[in-house]
Amino acid sequence: TKNVQGYLAFLEMRLAGKDYLMGKIFTVADAYCFVVVNWTQWLGISLDEYKTLKAYLARILARPAVQKVYQEEGLQ
Repeated sequence: TKNVQGYLAFLEMRLAGKDYLMGKIFTVADAYCFVVVNWTQWLGISLDEYKTLKAYLARILARPAVQKVYQEEGLQ
């Protein structure tokens, strides 16, 4: 998990002051990052110390298309 924590810290730093990885624009990189970072919940890795990353995930989760997928896949 040390490597994972390093990657999470890197994302936390890269997202500082941005809405998405590329700034204000949502890209496919954000969709992929969202999926991969969400795996932490099934691996028992806490995101509590990564406030910026958690806000980023919440922004993506709030997107209508993501909500639709979550509903269709029974993820909520």
